[in-house]
Amino acid sequence: MNRRAVVGIALVLVVVLAACGSAGVREAYTALGDGARPVDLTRTASFDANDDLNLVVTLNAHRDAVPVFATLIDPAGVSYTTDSIEASRTAGQIVLGLDFEAFGQPQWTPGDWTAVVFVDGEQAQTLRFTVRAPASQPVGEG
Repeated sequence: MNRRAVVGIALVLVVVLAACGSAGVREAYTALGDGARPVDLTRTASFDANDDLNLVVTLNAHRDAVPVFATLIDPAGVSYTTDSIEASRTAGQIVLGLDFEAFGQPQWTPGDWTAVVFVDGEQAQTLRFTVRAPASQPVGEG
């Protein structure tokens, strides 16, 4: 076997083994709806102030169960952390359902939001989304 082939095989093995041990995120997105499965939700980055907001997280391959949670940051910089969900080693996708009432809010604060997804204690992905103001409420007032 020539040297180039050996190096190529070694690089492929490193990538494959890193993916197997990593509990990172392959993809994450915000979605609208009250379903518990990604197929029941509508992918979007724009919500009304009283919409059911969800984060759909597709995990990389992982050997063990891993905790997944998110921290949401509202337009004023206030942060809210979701409950952690334990994703089993066979879980490929999970849905973090977010409820403004659970955070003690009458509705989502209109404006630009950030969601930071954490997997196994490590920051895995950052998402941005917008909450539209009701017709009678200016953006930034909640």
